[in-house]
Amino acid sequence: AKNSISTLELARQLGVRPDTASLMRYKLMSVMAEREAATKLDGRVEMDAAVLGGEKSELDGGKRERGGPNNVPFVVAVGTDDDGHPQHLLLHVVKTHDSANIEAMARTHLAPTARVVSDGLGCFRAVTKAGCTHQPVNVTKSADHGEKLVCFRWVNTILGNVKTAIIGTLKSVARRYVPRYLAEFQYRFNRRFRLPEMLDRLACVATRSAPRPYKTLKIAYEAG
Repeated sequence: AKNSISTLELARQLGVRPDTASLMRYKLMSVMAEREAATKLDGRVEMDAAVLGGEKSELDGGKRERGGPNNVPFVVAVGTDDDGHPQHLLLHVVKTHDSANIEAMARTHLAPTARVVSDGLGCFRAVTKAGCTHQPVNVTKSADHGEKLVCFRWVNTILGNVKTAIIGTLKSVARRYVPRYLAEFQYRFNRRFRLPEMLDRLACVATRSAPRPYKTLKIAYEAG
């Protein structure tokens, strides 16, 4: 399926109890998150700030009420080829959209040769501290917050797809689960060119991973 799937629907399809389906899903999502932790983008990178509205399930693209108490801030970064086609995706949860968090993200997930294109949000200048090139594009209200600008085409498209995949399927997402849901979307996007192999490769990685009992998953979610 292109979109996400609710736990109840997954339980129906697998013929198991909802709590069993939920545990299975969280284990697989933790494997995906672990695999995507090493994602590193290079070349031209479109970047934007966004928030996912926790249990209220509101995604506003990072343009309104970014500091709300139920919001989970994250960064959307899309690496494109020379022709502007999207290649790899990074959905990185941060505590706040500030220079320190952006610099830390850039050092971990961006190559020093990356060329970052972002709006006028000041924190994105911090990517230069990781050696990256930064090209800010001043966005005004008359430009619909950059949503119609060609240079932000893919980052805005993917934000819309995240909204459809997560919020369009799930009535609510608890804050502690947001990083794993984003990692699931990122994992699937980065392997979309090899769809026939995706399930087999995920199963192979999962069988080689360390055991993930419920208590361990719960601690990891609360820490994340």
